[in-house]
Amino acid sequence: MGALWLWHVPTLYNAALANDDVRAAQHLCFVAAATAFWWSVLSPAPARQLTPMATFVYLMSAATAYALFGLVVEVVPQVPYLAYTHPEHVWGTLPIVREA
Repeated sequence: MGALWLWHVPTLYNAALANDDVRAAQHLCFVAAATAFWWSVLSPAPARQLTPMATFVYLMSAATAYALFGLVVEVVPQVPYLAYTHPEHVWGTLPIVREA
């Protein structure tokens, strides 16, 4: 969750959109964080796995944290990411999306 919050700080997010090397680092960080997150649930070593109740609490707390993150991103008063204020018109679908 920390990696998601960190990389969605507007300065870092915009840097990742503008620079391929920063975006690669961002995605490697996401993969590493996801691997660490799921390891305790899906570990091949039974001694390292969480109990079923602990797994439930672990996953529900993560779901709550992700929901909170989505709420914060949704209710900010201004667009935090510059790329979304004037998106590129790459595939010719932008007018269709804006009309919806």
